[in-house]
Amino acid sequence: MCGLSILYSIIYQYISLIKSPEIFKNPKIFAAMYLSMIVYPIPMLSLYVINVDFEAGKAYVIENYPYLSTIYVPKSCNTILVNYTMYAYMISGIIEISTIYIIGITLFIKIHKQLVDMRHSLSATTLKARKQYVRALIIQATVPLVFIVIPITGIMFSVVIGMAKAEGKFDYL
Repeated sequence: MCGLSILYSIIYQYISLIKSPEIFKNPKIFAAMYLSMIVYPIPMLSLYVINVDFEAGKAYVIENYPYLSTIYVPKSCNTILVNYTMYAYMISGIIEISTIYIIGITLFIKIHKQLVDMRHSLSATTLKARKQYVRALIIQATVPLVFIVIPITGIMFSVVIGMAKAEGKFDYL
């Protein structure tokens, strides 16, 4: 949902530069945007829920780390099975997130070109405010990518390729 709200802000910024943003005042458009933010995470969420197995997670801990079995609390983040559903979950997430970022980057490029073209027709204050807004949107889009998406994707790939079973790795558990 967060990615879509930022994307809608970018779209609003772009549309407000090329024509009037009155389209965003239309109740049907507003409802469609709101509905899309509800529907957007459903594919990934469905694959995630299907892939959680609390009993398998508990059995894994008892078998491999019996000294931790008394303090182990099975939650959805540590009971995901590595199987084809997890691969589908990861691919779904990569496609969804990549699509949002590709559209966003494309619009950022178009916004930049539009601002360059309009620099003589906008006041210095308006141009400065629009550039600050675009910079804020870029930061809002980049921070989650750097601190959430990339690390979690790396961790998930390391689990999928079996790094946890590599000799000398993850023995601190």
